[in-house]
Amino acid sequence: TERAIFEVLISDPDLTRKDLEEHLAISGAAVSWHMKRLSAEGILTIRKSGRVAGYTLNPEALRCLEK
Repeated sequence: TERAIFEVLISDPDLTRKDLEEHLAISGAAVSWHMKRLSAEGILTIRKSGRVAGYTLNPEALRCLEK
């Protein structure tokens, strides 16, 4: 699942939880769980605007993943 998350965020950065649910065909709770874990590891940034959360890979993690 995490690999699929990385692929989606590399090809289409700055997605919301809803976008990721649709791309990955997993529940919103599963998306949130993975994203909180990846954020805690410093791989991505979670931005909240009201009830909507957006996700972006951190530049250093992006460089590593693109290799």
